[in-house]
Amino acid sequence: MKKILALAMTAGMLLCSMATTISAAPDKGSYGEVPLYKGGIIVDGQMDEAYSLGLKIDASHDYGEPWATDTTADIYMLHDAEYLYILYDVKSAYDIDPTNYNFDNANADDHWTGSGTELFIDWANDATLAKLGGWINGQFWGSTGTACAGQETKYVAEYKTTYDVAAKTYMLEWKLPMLEGAGIGSEVGFNAMITSNKDMFNGRQETICCTAPGLANNSADYLNITLTGVEVSLPEPIVEEPAAPQTFDMGVIAAVAAVVSAAGYAVSKKR
Repeated sequence: MKKILALAMTAGMLLCSMATTISAAPDKGSYGEVPLYKGGIIVDGQMDEAYSLGLKIDASHDYGEPWATDTTADIYMLHDAEYLYILYDVKSAYDIDPTNYNFDNANADDHWTGSGTELFIDWANDATLAKLGGWINGQFWGSTGTACAGQETKYVAEYKTTYDVAAKTYMLEWKLPMLEGAGIGSEVGFNAMITSNKDMFNGRQETICCTAPGLANNSADYLNITLTGVEVSLPEPIVEEPAAPQTFDMGVIAAVAAVVSAAGYAVSKKR
């Protein structure tokens, strides 16, 4: 009887532990699977080779009229069962200026009216939205009215950026701790928006591209990203074995020399 009770308790504990790593709302649809990568990613705002193995999402969709834009962007994702890694790769339709942002208003209700990027994530998939703003000079913030406001150190482990002003391109890289019980098998609500105004301080969003047209703070309607346990890895580099060093056997050399010498002596006698 004790064995049966122990087994039942163990099974119950397993079910509970499983429940804490599976988010709700799996029926909303998914952008796809974010694979598991344990090779280690250096967060530096650049395209790590490992991202080629990750989930790629097109973030070039027009948000809707009148915000149509020619800005294009792709978002890449990997996870390591502890952190979610996100890389934005953006080609702006307009000039970019890393100095042109008024961070006094970064957490204002209308911070989104200037050019910038927004990352929306719903770890528990229960419409508890976290919205992170990030600028190309490496500064970021938790947006007011969402779960991460004032809790940036909880929601963001690292954030790095790189940019090329002449080419109008930039990359943003996020390393986010998995929160609210998210883990392998979880369905996590996700959205991203990129504003590309001609003038940062014009008081409105002129052009927006995004992953989900028409959805801003509507986290209940976001598609999910699926944190899969399928592991991916880069191929091992081919290491060429060094050529075997040449060795000289002095006995062989002496024998060859003797043969050559004898042959020379025979030739000289014939003459």
